[in-house]
Amino acid sequence: MNKENKILTSPLKMIIIAAVISIAVAIANIGVFAISDGAYTTGASASYAHPHTGKIIDAGNNPSLGDGMVKGIVEKTALVERVGGRTYVTVGIGLSSAVSDFKVYTERGGSYTARAVTKTGSFGKDGDTVTQYRFEVSSLDDIIAPEMYVGPMGRNVKYFIKINSSGLSPGTGAYNALLAQKTSSAQSSSPSDSGSSTSGQSSSKDTTSKDSKDTEIDDKESTTDDETTEESEDKEKEKDSKKSKESKKSGIRLWLVIGLSTVIIAGIAAYIFIRRRK
Repeated sequence: MNKENKILTSPLKMIIIAAVISIAVAIANIGVFAISDGAYTTGASASYAHPHTGKIIDAGNNPSLGDGMVKGIVEKTALVERVGGRTYVTVGIGLSSAVSDFKVYTERGGSYTARAVTKTGSFGKDGDTVTQYRFEVSSLDDIIAPEMYVGPMGRNVKYFIKINSSGLSPGTGAYNALLAQKTSSAQSSSPSDSGSSTSGQSSSKDTTSKDSKDTEIDDKESTTDDETTEESEDKEKEKDSKKSKESKKSGIRLWLVIGLSTVIIAGIAAYIFIRRRK
């Protein structure tokens, strides 16, 4: 390569590097937006071996049997919740009649961190039960490493779950969400005078009249509570709709950045090729 070509290709290399960095930044920004406060469903991929390194940490070390087992027992959809800057994941583990002592570790760079696990609910499937387990993660890029006792095997089994951090969709699916529980708890703890109309009941006409009035008041309060609940539900729907629209806009921005960067890189490559031919 002559001196002229070296001079030409040096700034071009800088442009290529800048284009690649812009794509990386765009993808990172999309990921940050996708886990703003709220509840989302996304894909969960179970594997017997580590999804990145291929390493097996289970004592059985039988990938042909183990991979099929874990893929069949782990629900393919997980719940992701972002609450006050903290991220929680809920996974569904089937065949609960044969599984116990469920534990979770998260792995990053070969380092494993134990996580506190909470049972949040369950639902029936294939004649057995799927149990929901929630735990906190530092990042959705962490690899989840569950450990559980399988009765028929008579030992603990270890495997991995990878969360799809780029496929988040607003909603809770079949899971019980932490945010939904907080909302429900706040509503159930609101003051209620139901039953007050029956307290202090007597045979006198005055008392009967008072009870009747109390019942009317309760009916009005109940109607007001229903209206408030409907308003809250409408607001939640509006929030979910806004999040969905913003996610689509972010996706469009990402593809625009990738598209423009691809065009730039292709143009640069063509320019270099033509210069070298000359």
